[in-house]
Amino acid sequence: MSKRSPRGNLLLYGTHPVEAVLQHTPAAVEVVYLSDRLGAQARQHWTRLATEQSVAVREVNSDWFARELPGLPHQKIAADYRQVAPRDLQWLMGWLENHTAPTCLLALDGIQDPQNFGACLRVAEALGVTAVLYPRAQQAALNATVYKVSAGAAALITLVEVANLSRALRQLQTAEFWVYGAAGEASTALQEVEFATRSVIVMGTEGEGLRMNTRDQCDQLFAIRMIGKTSSLNVSVATGIALHQVQLAQAGR
Repeated sequence: MSKRSPRGNLLLYGTHPVEAVLQHTPAAVEVVYLSDRLGAQARQHWTRLATEQSVAVREVNSDWFARELPGLPHQKIAADYRQVAPRDLQWLMGWLENHTAPTCLLALDGIQDPQNFGACLRVAEALGVTAVLYPRAQQAALNATVYKVSAGAAALITLVEVANLSRALRQLQTAEFWVYGAAGEASTALQEVEFATRSVIVMGTEGEGLRMNTRDQCDQLFAIRMIGKTSSLNVSVATGIALHQVQLAQAGR
């Protein structure tokens, strides 16, 4: 669920998303809403943090939260957030021209569930991914639920929205990136892959995996081998395992 503020902005909720935008994109925060039931110490903390960033604070009652964020885990705090637009592929290609350090990009091939989208962003930011690419169509919207589930990582990591993911991967290959796609039936196990200094990890949709055009663009497919009786993993869990393996490979160079 994603709510809009009276100004038409995203209404973010929960401590982690609000703290992330206050610390990293404060100019995009219009107002911080604090419940009148918030404890004195917490109210003092949030008021100080918002004031330091020149963001207005408004105290509201519990009815406001019940009306604006019904049934959501708001933790008695919300923010009127003027969402920062994602970058495009042209910007990313230009930025990469001057970036020589080992680089890992994550490409999401149409993740439909905002919970999974947010969880993927959280693990990507935690594991040092440079940017996350995703298609404009057939993809969960970047809404307040995504910010909440990502624990604010959606405001921290560079997001790149592309018109066509397959074409974007081809363009990255011209910049010396190797593209690795997750596929359960692949003959190569994840731990057998020798990840390049410039790597793109591509994760597919829930249940269906990579789309054919995306799969065809991959330089190599890999599978996460299961040891137990469970036959599959949630996409965010699989993403974390794959990204950690890339991190280990690139750190060893």
